[in-house]
Amino acid sequence: MTLRFFPPAAAVVLAGFALTACADAPAGPAVDTADTQAAIAAASSITAADFLRHLAVIADDSMRGRGTPSRELELTAAYVASAFSAAGLAPGGDGNSFLQRYTLSALAANPTATAPNTVGILEGSDPALRSEYVLVGAHMDHVGVTGGGQNCAASGADSICNGANDNGSGTVAVMQVARAIAGMSTRPRRTLIFAAFSGEERGLWGSAAYAKAPWRPLAQAAAVINIDMIGRNAKDSLFVLGKSYSTLGAIVDRVSRAHSGEGMRLVDDAWNGTYFTRSDQWSFARLGVTTLFFFNGPQPELHTARDAIGLMDADAAARAARMILYTVLEVANSPTRPTWDAAAKARWVTP
Repeated sequence: MTLRFFPPAAAVVLAGFALTACADAPAGPAVDTADTQAAIAAASSITAADFLRHLAVIADDSMRGRGTPSRELELTAAYVASAFSAAGLAPGGDGNSFLQRYTLSALAANPTATAPNTVGILEGSDPALRSEYVLVGAHMDHVGVTGGGQNCAASGADSICNGANDNGSGTVAVMQVARAIAGMSTRPRRTLIFAAFSGEERGLWGSAAYAKAPWRPLAQAAAVINIDMIGRNAKDSLFVLGKSYSTLGAIVDRVSRAHSGEGMRLVDDAWNGTYFTRSDQWSFARLGVTTLFFFNGPQPELHTARDAIGLMDADAAARAARMILYTVLEVANSPTRPTWDAAAKARWVTP
């Protein structure tokens, strides 16, 4: 997650790690419908063990904090691309690949360098709605290493800012939700775009670049759902920023009630918009797309070498990802598009 907001300016498979985790047995709502049961079955594939398996790759010391640009960021982008491909998503990047590249024109030291976004597509099933889409995204970059120019704070002799929570946790959640929904026997009515953005820590570079050159025009975006830092949320609740800004809030409340058995309430923004401009949903909200931002709140370990896997609550993160899956499905299957609250639109959307 960015501490401040600045205005926008090939298949590699890495080895997993065997880690233990809490058991997850999601509980669903009492309503017994085919759609609900299918969603619960999909959500059950999102587990703490799987969360840790992916996070152990993305937040390993060998990734050296995934700075933008860096070789390790490229490896992360390729790792996410391989997961999207394995899930059965279609490529949404350049030249029938999963990678969308953009120029780092704001990087004074190397203004012709490029960085990747990773994009996968799950085409919708409804002939009338599949031209619309819901984008589910997270930023995969972090702030690199101490002395690397991105304000990574060392912790003793440890100079690598692993970014396990910020935002390895959100990146893994996007991968898990993509695989779970793509594996359902019936696809959602609207198209889903899954994206891992780079350059968020440099000023939302990757999402801003994507918003300028989207796979499908922003006018067809029903919503953007952003996931940034869900690995250390309270065990029973997760903040949803933007919840009160549109009719998406009613969907969030409905999901929170219907799936209360997950033990993860979806609650209102506790900071009245303070953090709303500091993650990738802002690149889209400012242009008029209704958005939600799932977030566990700030922590003192942010942008330090202490943001490591050992502090993660994998069980809570998996339950949070399952609640996000339910929300994505509700938005994607709703017969009507979300609409802005008038006051919120006046506050956030650029005229």
